[in-house]
Amino acid sequence: MQNNFDTLNIIPKSKILAPFWFKPLIWASGIILLVMVGLFAFYYFEASSWESKAKEKESDYLFLNTPENKAIEERVGKVSQKLEKFSQAFSSHKISYPFFEFLRGFCHPNVSFLDLSLDVKTGAVNLTGQTNSYKSLSEQILILKSVEEISSLDVSDVALNKEGAVTFGLSFLVNPTFFNNQK
Repeated sequence: MQNNFDTLNIIPKSKILAPFWFKPLIWASGIILLVMVGLFAFYYFEASSWESKAKEKESDYLFLNTPENKAIEERVGKVSQKLEKFSQAFSSHKISYPFFEFLRGFCHPNVSFLDLSLDVKTGAVNLTGQTNSYKSLSEQILILKSVEEISSLDVSDVALNKEGAVTFGLSFLVNPTFFNNQK
């Protein structure tokens, strides 16, 4: 049987003190636990967010992979090929309109040209024209002979028409690089 005095314990006992490092250790453990739980929650929600975004992109991809979109894609591909061919053709196109300014700069005031045939690739030019006299025709020929871009000048079909004007034909070669250098 136990003594009644032991069970009553009326005499206060001294309190057991924890070591001085115990409280900071508990606080540090609690903080680390909270940080770990926070990181876990953050990464969990981030992963689920990325997963939902991936599913959205997959559904978008499946939506885009329809027969109508494939047909549109084929049409766009054909148009792209045509544009590429056009750009290649346009880049190799030789510009002929500066030739008119060139010819205008070397034209005698009394000479008018009625017909022009120009091959930009070879530089071959055929002109039909008229003037009021043989003198102005000879002056025009001398002017064209003095131009360094012109070679192989040939005069043909010189005739006097009913109105008294001199008609003639000119053919010559222009250096084909003339057409490449023009902007």
